[in-house]
Amino acid sequence: MSHARAVPAISTSSAMGSLPEEFGNGEARSVTDPVANNPVATNPLMEVAAAVIRGPDGRLLLTRRAERAIQGGLWEFPGGKVQPGENLVQALSRELLEELGIAVTGCQPLISVLHTYPEFTVRLNVFHVTDWQGNPQAQEGQPLGWFEEGELDDLPMPAADRPVIGAVRLPSTYPITPGGPVDDGWWRKFQRGMDCGYRMVQLRVKGIAPRQLREIAERAAGLAHLSHCKLILNGPTDWVDELGLAGAHLSSAELMSQKQRPLARRFLLGASCHTLEELRHAEKIGADWACLSPVNRTTSHPASAALGLETFSSWVSEVRLPVYALGGLAGGDLPSVRAAGGQGVAGLSAFWV
Repeated sequence: MSHARAVPAISTSSAMGSLPEEFGNGEARSVTDPVANNPVATNPLMEVAAAVIRGPDGRLLLTRRAERAIQGGLWEFPGGKVQPGENLVQALSRELLEELGIAVTGCQPLISVLHTYPEFTVRLNVFHVTDWQGNPQAQEGQPLGWFEEGELDDLPMPAADRPVIGAVRLPSTYPITPGGPVDDGWWRKFQRGMDCGYRMVQLRVKGIAPRQLREIAERAAGLAHLSHCKLILNGPTDWVDELGLAGAHLSSAELMSQKQRPLARRFLLGASCHTLEELRHAEKIGADWACLSPVNRTTSHPASAALGLETFSSWVSEVRLPVYALGGLAGGDLPSVRAAGGQGVAGLSAFWV
């Protein structure tokens, strides 16, 4: 029996071929902890390939570690250690066949999490398994469970698995409202975006009075609510609760001025970043995601040097939060961004027609 669940706007065929170097063979070596920024010379690095698997009803498959094992009794995303000579996709395929009895036929990189435990450091390389053959069943006697996204917060899980929950909940695209005057044409574009099924949109309108921004936010919130879209305000964080918004997005300057998370956990919080220092600070204050830019040169900021996907990938691997690639990108760039370790693509003009 074949089970498959497609991820919107992601090609399931691209991930099963070649991968960039950071998705290559696993090996034990000394690493630097990305939070403390200190060498972990005595801790070997364990490369692990893990899977996010959704059933036809949208629930997520987790397995529970044996009581006698390290971190026994905790629920985790299925997978296991990368063996010498394997790349991550090969390791993932082998582990899921051994553990669940399924053959992976489509997957996409989702997030890579580096976490230091007292005994060792693990890099959890997580893939969204989009297609498989077979019916997932415990092949080694381990307990299996299918869980709603909202149930994951209350499950006892290894610390390295926690950031994966945030990545699972976020969409692969993050449209930012277009520039220009907020006139009838602007609102028509906004409504078309809602009709396209956008799951999360950043409302960003610059150069207007606060009263006007609040009026726009109120109207946009109503339209987004009707379309089941999360509206994220690039503006005052204290408006989020007042206007019934899903969350707020901080500019890089606002981000660096924060010593702690400025919003309650029941709201979403994003941040704009242009440097590795800013990414680390976004993680430190508990942001739910970051936008890193500019990945490519843009017509709006032609003088800004582009990071390129290689630098993007390197910086993303240093933090434990989902990161969107922003700048000169469109939906068609999603496979390469995902392969570079990004959560997905953010953008302005490419998402509004």
